[in-house]
Amino acid sequence: MIAIFDFISTNTMKNQNQHHFGCHCCSPLYKFFLPDMKAVFKKGKPKKDEPANVIFKVKMSSNDRGYILTMKDGQEAYVEAMGIYNGEIISVGDLDRVKQDMKKYNCKDEITISDGNILMPSFIEPHAHILSTAAFNMAIDMSPFLGQYLRTSVGFNSYNRKAVLEWISDGLKKAQNDDWVIGRHVDPSLFTGEEREFNASVLDKVNDDTGKDNPIFIMHASMHIAYVNTAGIGLLNGAAGESGFKIGPSGVIEEMEIIPALTLLAGLITIDKEKFEEEVYKILDQASERGITYLLDAGTVPFKEGQEDDQVEVLRGIAEANCSVRIGAAIVSESIHDFRKYINPRYTPNAGGKNADLFNIAFLKVVSDGSNQGMTGYQTQPYCCDENYNLFEVDIPEELPKQTNTGIFNYGYPVEFNNMIKEAHEAGWPIMTHANGDKANDWTISAYKGTGMSQFDPDPKRHRIEHASLLSDANLADMEKLGVSPSFLIGHVGYWGWVLSKKVLGAERAGLLDRTKSALNHNLRITMHSDYGVSPLGSLRLMEQGITRIMEGAPIEEKGAVLNSPERLSRLEALRAVTYDAAWQSYADRWVGSLERGKCADFVILEKNPLTFENHLGDNLASGMRDIQVLETWKGGVKRYSSK
Repeated sequence: MIAIFDFISTNTMKNQNQHHFGCHCCSPLYKFFLPDMKAVFKKGKPKKDEPANVIFKVKMSSNDRGYILTMKDGQEAYVEAMGIYNGEIISVGDLDRVKQDMKKYNCKDEITISDGNILMPSFIEPHAHILSTAAFNMAIDMSPFLGQYLRTSVGFNSYNRKAVLEWISDGLKKAQNDDWVIGRHVDPSLFTGEEREFNASVLDKVNDDTGKDNPIFIMHASMHIAYVNTAGIGLLNGAAGESGFKIGPSGVIEEMEIIPALTLLAGLITIDKEKFEEEVYKILDQASERGITYLLDAGTVPFKEGQEDDQVEVLRGIAEANCSVRIGAAIVSESIHDFRKYINPRYTPNAGGKNADLFNIAFLKVVSDGSNQGMTGYQTQPYCCDENYNLFEVDIPEELPKQTNTGIFNYGYPVEFNNMIKEAHEAGWPIMTHANGDKANDWTISAYKGTGMSQFDPDPKRHRIEHASLLSDANLADMEKLGVSPSFLIGHVGYWGWVLSKKVLGAERAGLLDRTKSALNHNLRITMHSDYGVSPLGSLRLMEQGITRIMEGAPIEEKGAVLNSPERLSRLEALRAVTYDAAWQSYADRWVGSLERGKCADFVILEKNPLTFENHLGDNLASGMRDIQVLETWKGGVKRYSSK
């Protein structure tokens, strides 16, 4: 069967293994498509570019001066010059001093920064997903994003159910008789109309309209929900055999059901391996285009007995093969059994050694709950709407069922969860724990307390809470005492703030979303991340959303609405969260995050200084910061991207 969209085709059932829940952080979908990923990446990028031997200096005249910002000690520190040699920063400071220091390297080349351009540390993306996103990027794009903007916020008022169904219809028309039509990153929570229902009956209508009976499988943007049509339900349930796993007639698959469903799907389709490799490098190149030289893959699956592929070694191979970014890894532990058998005996965090600056295993990753916009984050109180994002009335008639959806915790009563956190901590592992709902955050913090850790420990681990969406004052106070830092998916405010406050969580709970400023007030070092592919890569956009807190999904009459303005960051605080503190939180501060002697020559040259950028549009002067042009990105003294 010829595959449509370069990768979707029918195949025989290969695997009926069932897995614990995994989100975007540890989706196994692609690994069943690719039985030997080492073969996929055997080509790599073998040619090694020679790093520059050069002095960068600023033009000092007032009209067209340039800037070099070092971010030393996380502060707004400017210098006249910087010298690099053999991929390393040799000297930073006054031009005369830098020239003197560079004499021994016979440095003759100089590059002048002028016209308001700024040379500064490259950006750190502290939470993204490389391999799983590359696999899903080959499916039909049904996301609400146009570049780094929501379609509805830039005049493209087409992100609604009708538009998504038209994309599916186009896919059906191109499909051969037995092909699966697979889509990615759909987000019904952001549909602009009233028709938010999305399930098998909705997908079946597209089959009827096109006269095609192909199976359809669509992944939600959060990666915690999927939707399948009736034809797909039949095929997946048939493949499940006597396993006991069944997809209900609604075709809505959530949380614990996602992994077995994806496993079954993976047994029915195959991927073009060369296309997959191409998608991986597209992600890395896009990171470079947006000024990023360090990506922390926040869900690297450990090698297990019987597997033919090894994600850790694949990522290591990519990072060491002259690619455009450095890669950090967080090894996913789905259970205490996995930690004891597959992770702790095999891997050592932050071990150093040769090429550690290119690839470093930094964390153990634990996923406690789901996604708030997907209504699977674990909450104390029920969500405010049903599965179609229709608000529940305040007074529900007695004869109707009460709303009881509080999301899901990915363990039973959290004894195993607590024990895994404690055991990993005692084994020396820094831990990053995914927690979105308020109850998931409560239980995560309680588990960290159970380790006996404290901010005053002589060798503190840089434990993190990922997303940390809903944090109370008590949570923040506990995190300060424990020394646990948050990494915020700031898109929860920028992209989903409106729907979360108006429909999913309600205004009171939404007021606790991404409390960046409050975390700083509790002396916590914070970062902001994209969770790519949940939201697009782009550190300047993360800064803009952290500074403005504008809800981009608001209707036109509410354009510019802000969520919880006291939580706005200053420009320097936002910049620190994507450079200096992001490097520290990712265990990469030995190499990157600031421009200092002895660190890697990783930096970006921007058209404008984000610390002084203004759009002259009233209160939100930082709006549009995401559009500051990245002129050049350098990694290890090699120019990896140029806008020219």
